[in-house]
Amino acid sequence: MVDHSAIGAPEVPANIKEKTQTNFGGTIILSGGYDREKAETDLNANKGELVAFGRTFISNPDLVNRMENNIELAVPYFSTFYTPGEKGYSILDHIEKLWSKLKILKRSVINDIV
Repeated sequence: MVDHSAIGAPEVPANIKEKTQTNFGGTIILSGGYDREKAETDLNANKGELVAFGRTFISNPDLVNRMENNIELAVPYFSTFYTPGEKGYSILDHIEKLWSKLKILKRSVINDIV
C-alpha cells in the first residue's frame, strides 16, 4: 500500500487503508517515506505485514546493516537515482571499511578485558 504523503502527495485516508486491509486477504506491504521507527510502529500496529524501503534503500545500499546497528542513514541525492556509474554509491565502500575496523577494535577491546 503506497502512501506518498511523505513527498507531498495527499495522504491515503485511513478508512481506505482499513478497508483494503480487511478485504484484500493477502499480504499488505507498506511503502512511502518509511524509516526504521515508522516501520516498526506501523508493523506493531498491524497496519501491514511488510515494509518496502525504496528511496531509503537507493541512498543506503547497506540499509540492513545501518538499521541493525543504528547507523545514521545517508541523505538521498535524487539527481543520482537510476543513473549509471558509482556516483551516489561511492561512500558505501568507505562505510564498509570503517565498520570492519570497528569490529576489529571491538574484538581487540574484548580480548584486552578477558
